[in-house]
Amino acid sequence: MSISRMDNWNTDNESMVNKQINLELTASHIYLYLSTLVSNDSIGLLGMSKFLKEESIEERKHADEFIQLQIIRGGKPILGNISNPEFEFKGNESHLLQLFRYILQLEQSIYKNIVNISNNTDDKGLQKLLDDFIDEQLTTQYKLGIYIKQLENIGGDKSALFIFDKSIMDTE
Repeated sequence: MSISRMDNWNTDNESMVNKQINLELTASHIYLYLSTLVSNDSIGLLGMSKFLKEESIEERKHADEFIQLQIIRGGKPILGNISNPEFEFKGNESHLLQLFRYILQLEQSIYKNIVNISNNTDDKGLQKLLDDFIDEQLTTQYKLGIYIKQLENIGGDKSALFIFDKSIMDTE
């Protein structure tokens, strides 16, 4: 317990924020793992690899923001263990489409937890931070949805998939 807490941070908020910290760190770890997976010369999706590395860094920054909030408010950040990501390509669907569907699910789970915190706190400072994260999560999910639809339209056209991968590298 912090000497500066002075009843400005309750244990429920502390617990919910710690869960979010660990979700963000896990997401960062997953994005980094996926980046290494697709940069392998047997897959060769360098645009996607770059995109995933950038997302990994972004998720780490999110975790850092929640850690700083926890520290400033007098809470104790608790960093849990991060298990190895479980993902493998299956079937005939393009690797890019499988990846984007997987990371959309990941982002939706993060969003769901942020909304849960928002619905269960009356702390105005925390609520302000969460509002910004909710907006960012919705934008990210929209962007991922667009990419998924584009990839569904592309289908198995290898030339189009190559162009899509290159465009990810050039625009992200």
